[in-house]
Amino acid sequence: MQYSENFKDAAVAKMATPGGRSATSLSHELGVSQSSLSRWLRERVMLGGNGAGAMRERAGDWTPEQKVEAILEFEKLSEEQRGVFLREKGLHEATLAQWKAEIIEAMKLKPFVGGKKDPQQKRIAALDRELIDRVRMRTREEAEQAVFEFIEGWYNPHRRHSSLNYECPIGYEEKHWGVALGPVK
Repeated sequence: MQYSENFKDAAVAKMATPGGRSATSLSHELGVSQSSLSRWLRERVMLGGNGAGAMRERAGDWTPEQKVEAILEFEKLSEEQRGVFLREKGLHEATLAQWKAEIIEAMKLKPFVGGKKDPQQKRIAALDRELIDRVRMRTREEAEQAVFEFIEGWYNPHRRHSSLNYECPIGYEEKHWGVALGPVK
């Protein structure tokens, strides 16, 4: 049998209010099965228990902004408050943990997948050409020394390191020590 949304909302309101009726006792009065009433209640858990009858969103319907907001709010709460928060929002702690993992994964830098060359690789190639075209090496040792000086003298101090929160070592040291470091020779 099909019931109107207004009828379902009224039945849920009778069960969800403080001291409300059980689904079993209400089923006898309304002539609706207890399982239907219980399902309607699960589908229409009231926000904050205020009797507004608003439909709670399923975890899969939350926007990314709502997910971040829920995670941040949850993290600030004490252990006792977290249970209340989860019940009010109709969430499970595992759902929040999954959302948090997804957000962290999404924030990681992805490899370059454009149709052209990676800009960082283009810069390295240009510097490599600059070094080789400018100076003619007579021996293998000279070439190795030039490459070593380039890598240790410019590339490593200036490239961004993930372990330094994507800062270059020179910038990191200047922030950490509060001293402006000159160019590395």
